[in-house]
Amino acid sequence: MDVYEAVMSRRAVRGFTDQPVPMEVLERVLSAAAWSPSGSNLQPWHVYVLTGRPLAELKKRAGERLAAGDPWDEREYEMYPPALKSPYHERRSAFGKERYGALGIAREDWEARQRAAAENWDCFGAPAALFCYIDRDMGPPQWADVGMYLQTVMLLLRAEGLHSCPQMAWSVYRKTVAEVLSPPDGLILFCGMSIGFEDPTVRHARTGRAPLDETVTFVEGSAPPPHMARPGRLPAAVPVGARCRPRRRPVEHHAEADPRHAAAVDPPVRGDGGRAQWIPGLYPRGPASAPTKVALLSRRDHLTS
Repeated sequence: MDVYEAVMSRRAVRGFTDQPVPMEVLERVLSAAAWSPSGSNLQPWHVYVLTGRPLAELKKRAGERLAAGDPWDEREYEMYPPALKSPYHERRSAFGKERYGALGIAREDWEARQRAAAENWDCFGAPAALFCYIDRDMGPPQWADVGMYLQTVMLLLRAEGLHSCPQMAWSVYRKTVAEVLSPPDGLILFCGMSIGFEDPTVRHARTGRAPLDETVTFVEGSAPPPHMARPGRLPAAVPVGARCRPRRRPVEHHAEADPRHAAAVDPPVRGDGGRAQWIPGLYPRGPASAPTKVALLSRRDHLTS
């Protein structure tokens, strides 16, 4: 699967089979995802992965809270602005209409909507789940880094034939998650992520995306043809489909440069069947040397290899 196919086929799947996800696949995905970009290489994500009995226990506790009608935990961050302006309000409304429409749930059927939303806390039947935390003293740039990390994880899962569903919904059951995971006090639960093989019998709607010219403005290149010109459009915009040659900046070579610095900017790799290998000592990543934390909680005898 190439990158384009992974991006285009990724979606929030809300129906999984109970087929176990091999532990070596999860480890391979998360090892590769550690190379996600982050400002100054902070790697601000702290990740816990649950399978087997620990995940079953979490689902059980969340289900008991739901059945008892316990109030949600107060979120530690604002999921959406209090008043979404256009076009974000319209996009969110369209999503709800598509999501519940595919399930045959009417807009006014609030109870049915709640039942559908409650499947979040069963991970939509998935046999694996990821929970991503971030230090509470981190700022918006580091939250953006976490988003890039999670996207990388989801694309790598597609390369393995797996699907996922990122779930900020777990933030309202964060105390229940903490009972199972026991994370440090300084961390905030950002989201969960259900992981597994898609159940093709579950109905779903493929949500659309805004047209390119609604979210992207090309500033460099030839002027658009007359039929694309309209008030408010930048006169130098590039028409969709146009091709521009990238500019290359000359590279200066300094013999006296620190070789470790050069390697850190462009880390060397050793060939092994076409796959790059990590060379220890240069921008190390992984649980042994980087600030990233990935905890795998599972019952291996419940997994297939």
